[in-house]
Amino acid sequence: MIILNILKIIALIILALIGFLIFLLILPVSVRLEYIGEKFYYEVRYSFLSVISSDAEKGIAGMLKRRKKKKIPVPETVPENDSKLSEVENESAPETQSVTDLPEYKPEEISSEKIPEPEKSPKKSKVPKTEKRSLSDISELWDKITQIWEILSSPAKRLCRGIHFDKIFIDFKISDPDAYDCAINYGKTCIIVYNMLGIFNQIFRLSKKSINVECVFNKEKSIYDISFTVRFHPIVALLCGGSFLWTYYFKIYRKQSGGNRKNGKQRNKNRKANK
Repeated sequence: MIILNILKIIALIILALIGFLIFLLILPVSVRLEYIGEKFYYEVRYSFLSVISSDAEKGIAGMLKRRKKKKIPVPETVPENDSKLSEVENESAPETQSVTDLPEYKPEEISSEKIPEPEKSPKKSKVPKTEKRSLSDISELWDKITQIWEILSSPAKRLCRGIHFDKIFIDFKISDPDAYDCAINYGKTCIIVYNMLGIFNQIFRLSKKSINVECVFNKEKSIYDISFTVRFHPIVALLCGGSFLWTYYFKIYRKQSGGNRKNGKQRNKNRKANK
């Protein structure tokens, strides 16, 4: 009975840990990006907690930096050297010999032995050129890539649809001293902005806050203000990765391993028959 109670307690603890991990994976992760007034700002949040931010005082990283600064001891000021210390150092310093006191060397005393020449590094053996792959190998590789892409396409679509672009704010004011260039740049900017939003809307999920592109004449500098938040749930990525591995194992890996086993058994039978 005691063993059963201990096993029940261990099972309950494991289930509680699994439930807690699932709860953490369900919570959203968001990344805020802003470029307004020629100032860049970013912030990474896990649910309601600010983890990293361009503002050093915000977030968990900023809090840890402040704690480290408090813990680091301030070095004490070193007192100025007295004249007595300098005198002691001068007395303790060894006297340097003059150039005339050094012994003279005659050229006869120098040994006539030759300086050994450095050993020559052995010549590198020529690496044989790699043989080109045959057409059959290339076709097999292409078949593997297409099979993996077929398996990966549906989880990748689910993963992309799980990514949300929230509160998209775009305020572009295109300007140029020349009216002709200003109009052309305005047209190009509108094409790029609205086409990119259409493509992103097909791949991800978008929620727009304000989209504004204006043409302002007789001004030298254009203004580009943009901000958005990317939000996703880690559990979606985990489920998509698990579904990909599951289908890959049963559709590709298991078939390949089964074929290799059959080929190995056939080779063993042929060897026995030859004996």
